[in-house]
Amino acid sequence: MKSYIKGDWENGKFQKNISITSQKFGLHESTISNGKKSSFSGVLKAGESISTRVNGGRAIRKLAVKLNAVHMEQALRATVIAMEFDGKNTVWVPVGDLFGTGYKISPYKGLLSEVNEEGGMTLYFPMPFQESAKITIHNYGKEAIELVKMDVHHASWEWDERSLYFHANWRNYPNIETSEKKDVNFITISGKGKYVGDVLTLFNNSYHWWGEGDEKIFVDGEKFPSNFGTGTEDYYGYAWCSVADFEAPFIAQPIGDGNRSPGLTVNSRWRSLDVIPFEKSLKFDMEIWHWASTHMDYAPTTFWYGTKDAKAEFSESVKNVQIPVRFADKFEAEGFAINEVRGGEAIIQAFLLFDWSARNHLLWKGIKKNDVLKTGFYSENERLGELTMVFTHAADYVIVDVMLNDELIFENLDLYNEKLSIKKHPLRNGKIKKGNNTLKLIVKGANKANPKADKLGVDYLIVE
Repeated sequence: MKSYIKGDWENGKFQKNISITSQKFGLHESTISNGKKSSFSGVLKAGESISTRVNGGRAIRKLAVKLNAVHMEQALRATVIAMEFDGKNTVWVPVGDLFGTGYKISPYKGLLSEVNEEGGMTLYFPMPFQESAKITIHNYGKEAIELVKMDVHHASWEWDERSLYFHANWRNYPNIETSEKKDVNFITISGKGKYVGDVLTLFNNSYHWWGEGDEKIFVDGEKFPSNFGTGTEDYYGYAWCSVADFEAPFIAQPIGDGNRSPGLTVNSRWRSLDVIPFEKSLKFDMEIWHWASTHMDYAPTTFWYGTKDAKAEFSESVKNVQIPVRFADKFEAEGFAINEVRGGEAIIQAFLLFDWSARNHLLWKGIKKNDVLKTGFYSENERLGELTMVFTHAADYVIVDVMLNDELIFENLDLYNEKLSIKKHPLRNGKIKKGNNTLKLIVKGANKANPKADKLGVDYLIVE
């Protein structure tokens, strides 16, 4: 096998090969030879459950789920998928966490999981069994949910001495205090198996970074962890507290709103290339190291394979999926989806010493008259009241029209100012829709003091 040599990074060879390989993985579509599909759907009232069974020596190769609910966010947390294989309970995880989207539908595509814009969620881990499998959907919420679909794709499997059972376990640490550094347990396993990945869903209640803590993975009772990391963000494949959404074959951040401000963040890592085998036990701790003394919600989901005797040394309670999920009051512009750019370039600009609410803003640069930027953001509820938008003002900033959900809310808003500053612009009767919202910016021109102005910056939006 040919490895990389000194100079490959500088000449771009390393980055090019990684990009090509990632693209190939992204185009890969899972195929199931001689497979069958078991499907079920229906409305589940609060407290109800529905199950299906698959018999014979087979393996589930693809699990596809779609839900609908009045309060979708709580439904993604309070709806639980449970699985048992050959009579052994091995999976008990909220739907959103199992599919790597947390409690908000956030589209992404990885090698072993994906979520699409329509809310379809898919998992591709092979789940073999010798005699039977049972898959159950529990509605532990207070409201009815619609199970639009639950497709279980399965195929034949020849069980042998190497075969292991699929496990997925969820833990919840609600309102955990961050004033002191501490280790929290992702999972402790007794028995033989292989550790293959995890998803971390959290709500950060601060404008400070949460993820300095290191992973510490102890294999087979070792006193010092053989896997000792350099930070939670490093473990999940990013750096600098990035709020940018990303996807790759083995890592993803479909939403990073909570990285520099109050909000939801979801990180995932599939260890297809760096599986951790263990003969007797595995213990995975993650250090909580937050820049601020605050509280946060912290919920890891772990994925592993084990023998029939292997087991997780805990079980989560139903009451923990019934805790109301949290969202931020502000809509930070750096978290907006960029839907269309007609002219210029839209980027996230960070400057730790400036007064943007999360030390970032959405910067649209290189723009001219009649250029258009269309963005989108999501609200879990309808919000009515005084709407305030906070813009960056500077000597090279333009005049703009602002449209919210196709309604003009600010006309010829002049963002010129001699010195860099931020200003609040209120609207007495504002409305944010439940669900997806659109914000459209249209460049109208520039202040006479600087006809060459070519920038625009948005900090955040709030309704109070």
